[in-house]
Amino acid sequence: MDSDHLRDLLIRGETLTAEFKGGSINDSDLVEAVACLSNGSGGVLLVGVDDEGNVVGAEPRHGSETHPNRLQSLIVNKTEPAVTSHSRDQRS
Repeated sequence: MDSDHLRDLLIRGETLTAEFKGGSINDSDLVEAVACLSNGSGGVLLVGVDDEGNVVGAEPRHGSETHPNRLQSLIVNKTEPAVTSHSRDQRS
């Protein structure tokens, strides 16, 4: 995802294919958001973005950082059938 696409998502706000989760999100809420998107036509989950489209950052999930592969494993292990995901770190 390039910065123009990301900016467009933020401007358009949440839709049936774009979900925002800001600040701190627990495992259950994360998996639920992914499952909801996958039960529709797919989409993008932006973690660290509040409901108004403001980038607020996200709390680290694994000590002082977040490991995308661990989040992907969580999602696969907590969904039935297993949902695969792709993460893209957009930190500057």
